[in-house]
Amino acid sequence: MDYNEAFGNVFRSIRLHRGLTQEAFQPIATDRYIRNIEKGEYSATIALIRDLCDVLRVSPVALMAIVEAKHTNKDVEALMKSAMSELKTLIQKPDQ
Repeated sequence: MDYNEAFGNVFRSIRLHRGLTQEAFQPIATDRYIRNIEKGEYSATIALIRDLCDVLRVSPVALMAIVEAKHTNKDVEALMKSAMSELKTLIQKPDQ
């Protein structure tokens, strides 16, 4: 499954779980645009992902973790554990 398709599937799943219609994302995006994202035909910009997450009531980090897990066919908890290890090395202060 390609990344846009994984994003669309996860986005749609969360949208439905939250009981939201495609129209609920206006004026951020048209229902047609949302349909195309869900079909994997369009990819959202980083700024749009942030706005969509506000409507979904989910953090962009959580959304993208689920998308990455779906795309790579990995367990989301294992993926997050690995990401936390990476973060610790990336945010270490230079004098440590």
